[in-house]
Amino acid sequence: MCRVLNKHHAGIPAGAVYIGRGSKWGNPFRIGQDGDRVTVIAKYARWLAVQHHLLRALDDAKEYAADEGITLTALDDERESAS
Repeated sequence: MCRVLNKHHAGIPAGAVYIGRGSKWGNPFRIGQDGDRVTVIAKYARWLAVQHHLLRALDDAKEYAADEGITLTALDDERESAS
């Protein structure tokens, strides 16, 4: 089961996978310089949809993607529209 954790309050339990900025899963687009929040999330979804190495890893480790719930939904939509 996926759980969203705040590493500053809950610590990082064994087996947890950090998927935030600075990790391979992190959004390289920034609010302000790359657009507003909605634009940045859309850019990230499009970018992630063509990161085949990350998608394979995501498919293999989907249960660890707790913090990416919104992005996974956006990614699924992006994958469907690309088909």
